[in-house]
Amino acid sequence: MSLNTTPRTWVSGEVVTAAEMNAEIRDALTGIQAAWTSFTPSLVAVTTNPTLGTGGSSVGNQLRVGADVRFRITITWGGAGLNVGSGIYSLTLPGSSPATPQAINSSVAVRQAATGNNWLGVGQIVTPGNQARLSFNATGANPYLTNGAPIAWAVNDIIQLAADMEG
Repeated sequence: MSLNTTPRTWVSGEVVTAAEMNAEIRDALTGIQAAWTSFTPSLVAVTTNPTLGTGGSSVGNQLRVGADVRFRITITWGGAGLNVGSGIYSLTLPGSSPATPQAINSSVAVRQAATGNNWLGVGQIVTPGNQARLSFNATGANPYLTNGAPIAWAVNDIIQLAADMEG
C-alpha cells in the first residue's frame, strides 16, 4: 500500500491482525519516512548543450511519495572548459518522475558569484515531461534562462531548482 491507495473501511467489532496493521499503517507511512536519494541532472539547452567546466557540478536529490516526486537540483558553473552553450536552458528531471506529471510547483534561484546578485523564477514542465524549463522575473520578450540571461555565466555561478511534481 502507498499513500495513493484508498484506506480500508473497518467494520465494528472486527479483530485487527498484525498484517492488516502493517498494510494500512506501516506501509502507508513508509513514503513519508523515506530517505532522499541522489540523481545526476543535466543542464540542457535548445541549441547547444553547455558544459560546466572544471570544478563544476550537477547535483540532485529526490523523494517519491506515492505518485508525487519532490526534488532539488543545484548546478554550479566551474572553471576551465566552461561552455555556456546556446539557447533556452532546461534541467532534466529525476528518473522516478511521473510519466505524465500533472503539475509542477517550483522555485528557481540564480546566484551570480562575482556580484552576489540573485534572481528568482519558476520551472515549467516541458513536453514530454522529462525536463523543467527555467524562467525568471524579467522584463523583455524572453523570460527564460539562457546562455546569456539573466547573466553572463561564469565560475561559481549557481542555478537551483526545488520542485514538487504531482503524478
